[in-house]
Amino acid sequence: LALSGPSPAITAAQRAQLRALVKRLTSRFTSASALLRICQHSLAWVDAHERILDRHHSAALVLTGITERGLVESASADLSPAGILRAEARLVARADARAPTRPGGRELGIPRELASAAALDPRALDPRAHLEAVERLYRRAEQAGTSRVVYRAAYSLCDDEDTLFIGAGRDWSQRLLRTRAGALFVASASAPQRAAVGALSPLPPAGPTLRYQAAERAGLMGLEAAAIEPAQLARAADRALTLFAPTAPPVGAFDIVLDPYLAAGIVYHCVAPALTAAGWRRGGVRAAALRGERVGAPQVTLTDDPSAGGYGGYFFDDEGASAVPTRLIDAGILTGALTDRDSARAMTLPRTPSARRESLATPAGPVASHLVWQPNPNPTAGAGAGALIGAVERGYFLEGCASARADLRSWSFIARARRAYEIRRGTLTGAVYADVVITGDIPALLGAVRGLSSDTERIAYGGGDRLAASVDSPFVLTHAELIGA
Repeated sequence: LALSGPSPAITAAQRAQLRALVKRLTSRFTSASALLRICQHSLAWVDAHERILDRHHSAALVLTGITERGLVESASADLSPAGILRAEARLVARADARAPTRPGGRELGIPRELASAAALDPRALDPRAHLEAVERLYRRAEQAGTSRVVYRAAYSLCDDEDTLFIGAGRDWSQRLLRTRAGALFVASASAPQRAAVGALSPLPPAGPTLRYQAAERAGLMGLEAAAIEPAQLARAADRALTLFAPTAPPVGAFDIVLDPYLAAGIVYHCVAPALTAAGWRRGGVRAAALRGERVGAPQVTLTDDPSAGGYGGYFFDDEGASAVPTRLIDAGILTGALTDRDSARAMTLPRTPSARRESLATPAGPVASHLVWQPNPNPTAGAGAGALIGAVERGYFLEGCASARADLRSWSFIARARRAYEIRRGTLTGAVYADVVITGDIPALLGAVRGLSSDTERIAYGGGDRLAASVDSPFVLTHAELIGA
């Protein structure tokens, strides 16, 4: 156990010092701001062999000044009064000596406090309570599945962040509790012999393989994220034990139904990265030339909404812009891109609250937070996953996302589904294939969408040392090329 006291909160003295500092800087710079973040990162992990509880703190201050000749920044992990003054001195030293001088600082608005709700606040609990919650989840995971599940584990990740932004007339603070919890099931099986495609000789039997599946829950909440429903645990255990057909995976163009995990993976890894003004500014991104044009069927509407309470959400971004939804694709039309202050100005695009820093050593840039693929708005229209499968004459239901990546120049993509279930005349035949690869062109994939479910799943990404993000996605009926495993 690696334990320490509660995460230090931003103090009134630090806030007062930074208010005075920003006021001084606005007499020297066209614009100035201070971003202070203190984070407590906690990880609890339980399996049959070990119990781990790790907790550590990080702190970062970034001062930004804008002159007529550009932007300068100074970062520091020393939050003492002297350390903050040294960061200010470094910022001034880096600034252009000919930066415009302004008579007097700018008054700041009334401080605004924002916090995400938490029924189980990690700061109010003994750290061992975090581990105990995960142990309870592990005991429940042990009861799911059979002895053919050879390994089980449970975990919970909590990032407890205090952030203060002062500048542009704003004095805002927010506390965010990003929590992910999950149970992992691993089954071992010998892979069956796979028949080769075409006239090639059959492949030799593969050796033992591990099949794994996780049940996860995440969001802006407290440690109650570990309360995963028993039905979710049972489904994950069953999927880890899925038997695969002893033939080569399907090859060719088919109608396919994407489950929310695969649809979300494609959106997060292949669609959203193409829709940032910073990428458009660098050039070579096909999506930049498609603004205002159709890139999907009328059923396709995609929004980035950090205010929706998703795992990747927040109340204001790292440049102090208040969180509001940004429509990226509206009824199939590419309508916008994620921007930060610099890229919005350079590309003459609307400013969106998308500026995020991966660390104090990296500049702010536009990054997706919580993406929402709008589902079928009419739940009475028979638009569940079963209805989408029933609309397929011959095709496959693809489940899980092992990987997804895109070439932004051509906006082509390749993604690997964990399983593919054969569909014939609207019914699952029982044949299941492992690690099926789907590929093609993103506008073509989105343009072929002809059905969405009314129910959605929320999938989380990142956390800890990586930027948190999340996606709300429905089941999706579309058409694409499968290229085997």
